Amino acid sequence: MNKWTRRYSWEEWRQLHPNLPLDEATRLYQEEREWFEQFYEELQNLYRNRITTIVNNLNNLKTDFTTILEGGKAAAASTIFTIPTSSVLTYTTPGAFTVNIPTTNPTEYPYNNVVAQVWGGGGAGQRSNVIGGTLYIAGTGGGAGAYSSKTYTISDNSNISIIVGGKGKYEDISQTFILATSSSVNVDSVSIFAGEGETLTNVPISTSPSSGGIAIGGDINVNGGNGTIGTRINNPFTITIRGGNGGSSPNGGTGGNGAITTVTGGFLTPIQKAEYGGAPGAGGGGAAFIGDSSTPANGANGKVILTFSYQE
Repeated sequence: MNKWTRRYSWEEWRQLHPNLPLDEATRLYQEEREWFEQFYEELQNLYRNRITTIVNNLNNLKTDFTTILEGGKAAAASTIFTIPTSSVLTYTTPGAFTVNIPTTNPTEYPYNNVVAQVWGGGGAGQRSNVIGGTLYIAGTGGGAGAYSSKTYTISDNSNISIIVGGKGKYEDISQTFILATSSSVNVDSVSIFAGEGETLTNVPISTSPSSGGIAIGGDINVNGGNGTIGTRINNPFTITIRGGNGGSSPNGGTGGNGAITTVTGGFLTPIQKAEYGGAPGAGGGGAAFIGDSSTPANGANGKVILTFSYQE
């Protein structure tokens, strides 16, 4: 696997690998893109945490100098400099987590405010179907997870409970689905909720969109985008079957494109594999019949961000 130094479009990546068969090329592109998105997100988290550590160290150094200059008594104004601007906790792994605010001196734990942002998990794309050997029905894209955000006032001994929703996923071997799940944050018994995107698990006999998740309880609530239905375009000599695109998550990931297959003279040719939903919370693309194009794409995991700060 090649390690990306930036995001590549499918067209750019394909020019770098012109000799790969289409099935192998689409599989490798999807794997490398997913690796890059996960690496990029982890890199951002490390950067934020490093900045917070540096700010804390500088504030502690300022306090030490003030204590020395004042003969062992820190000036009253120096307390301000012991308060870091903010501290960010990011959760991207599905599961349940708890943050306990310790009982402590405000200069040691200075935060009295937290902004919680939550994204629900994105649904997987739908399978495709053919009826009577001639009626081709492409799969619908997965619905996107919702987004909710709320500002809380916190104090010593505040309790924060977190649930990060998982992605919708298609198991190719068993031909079964794992459904996406919702995300939520509860601060001192006050909750916000970001629902999961819908995964259509049936083999389609007609087309219908999938629903995005529902957001509840926040100062800002935005429902997830719906997955679009698959399409069939009849040309004089070629039929193009395109899986539906996954829904996009508000302030989050972009929905994955659906698979594409062409039919010419009764022969089916896979053109594009369904794409995974972007993180966080986007839906995966729908399937389109043959080869790798017959596999619907997974959605993206949900996410929770907690941004702590001090408010006068």
